[in-house]
Amino acid sequence: MSTVEKPFTVLGAEKIVSTKLEDHPFAAIFPILDEKSEAFITLVEDISANRLQEPIVLYEGKILDGRNRVRACALAGQVIRARDYLGNDPIGFVLSANLHRRHLDENQRAIVGANLAKYELGANQHSGKKEGLPVGIAADLLNVGARSIARAKKIIPFPALVDEVNKGTMSLAEAERQAQTQTPPAQTPMPDPTPENGKGKGKGKGKGKGKGKGKGKPKTVIEYITPDDPSSATNAYRVLSDHLLDALDDLQALSSVGHATEYAERTIEVLQEKISQMQPEEEEQEEETEKKKETEPAL
Repeated sequence: MSTVEKPFTVLGAEKIVSTKLEDHPFAAIFPILDEKSEAFITLVEDISANRLQEPIVLYEGKILDGRNRVRACALAGQVIRARDYLGNDPIGFVLSANLHRRHLDENQRAIVGANLAKYELGANQHSGKKEGLPVGIAADLLNVGARSIARAKKIIPFPALVDEVNKGTMSLAEAERQAQTQTPPAQTPMPDPTPENGKGKGKGKGKGKGKGKGKGKPKTVIEYITPDDPSSATNAYRVLSDHLLDALDDLQALSSVGHATEYAERTIEVLQEKISQMQPEEEEQEEETEKKKETEPAL
């Protein structure tokens, strides 16, 4: 994972943009301001009085940062000044540019984390990276609970619910409850991050047709790769913990609270047994260390 870049360190020369611009998918990681909100109205008034002071940032000809400023410029009748992003970590740039200027509550940060979990820092249209950022890392970056992000991921397929949470008119818990009773609307496919977007179109067509119809949840295959350092082991544990909690929610929804509780209690028993097995190993290691100290010649 790459570090988050500081804003405006890898930007091209400033220019005036007169053509209609599209939003880059990476820009949607953060919520857009409601045009009726005080923050947006203030932005329009400021640009009307002082023009656009901070140029928007483009990537691949689309808006990477500055969607709110573009709309405000249109309402204020001001020209749009822009600069091109020239770095290789557009997602890291979006994070860096927005985290320091956005005042988001915990629910909104959870939505951002869920959006961020679709991607990997350092990913771009030509990187070929398909794995998303682990929920645990996204949680650390945004200072929000991993469990909150896991819950937010369940409402991402429902734009109306996401909008209510972002506006502060609905809690994340209530949005999650409503999502469980709704069928996700048709979604526009995410852009393929591989070099040749669209290659292999139609591959696997019809596979699994009809299987699990009505559940509205794709099958997920979890592959565990043995970590080779403490940090990787910690992240792996966090991700698997999130999957375990999701599985428990699914068990409750598809069976019953009693059934889910029974399996949860079994898991707790297994974990407690594992912890008790680990403790003697630590005691033995401490004893060996003490013996080595005793046998070492005094200097």
